Amino acid sequence: MEQKFSLNHENIKNLPFDKYANDFTFYVNGKPYTTSRVVADILSPSIRNMHYLDSAINEFTLEVSS
Repeated sequence: MEQKFSLNHENIKNLPFDKYANDFTFYVNGKPYTTSRVVADILSPSIRNMHYLDSAINEFTLEVSS
């Protein structure tokens, strides 16, 4: 029996992100923003690549100038 699935933005939009543990922190100009590792990996290809190298990474710092 063949299984079919679809990856599209509606499937991602409907994920229950609030049910995932907030186990990742972005620091933006020193202010912490906590989220799940799943969201961090979706938001940033750089973080996703870091998780392939070291799954223990749980924070990322960004300095943004206006």
